[in-house]
Amino acid sequence: MAVTDGHTTQKGVFPMMNEAEKNVYRLLRSWRRLHVEKELFESRYDLSHAQKDERMEQLSRVLAMLEAWMRLLTADERYVIKQHLVDEMDWSSIVYEYNTKLLRSEGRSRSSLRRMQSHAIGKIARYAEVRGAWEKVTPAVLAGLRA
Repeated sequence: MAVTDGHTTQKGVFPMMNEAEKNVYRLLRSWRRLHVEKELFESRYDLSHAQKDERMEQLSRVLAMLEAWMRLLTADERYVIKQHLVDEMDWSSIVYEYNTKLLRSEGRSRSSLRRMQSHAIGKIARYAEVRGAWEKVTPAVLAGLRA
């Protein structure tokens, strides 16, 4: 058994997560890449307007969805998700910043912050399933996250 990004692994990357949670995790991890891809698509001249517009619409829809999801979270959950999944900060740095720079009265351990992240991912996944968010994310976008 190994540990990857705070999740115990056995056979898959995230056996403790259901498929919706895995997709949320992957989308959050790819947030910066999706922004870059959108910016690069805006400046491409080798594609037809239809191709460019379709991809730009897909990326805009996914990025808007990610931003809406972040508003579902508490400030602390947003902080942990943004620092770890979006900005790819290591857990030691997150713990230090959370406990010192944010002036929290009660310090949090690494495992506590990991649980907070897991809870936030679950909260987003449940919301996405109820709201039918996966229909808004095209299979091409999700497939690109697995690569």
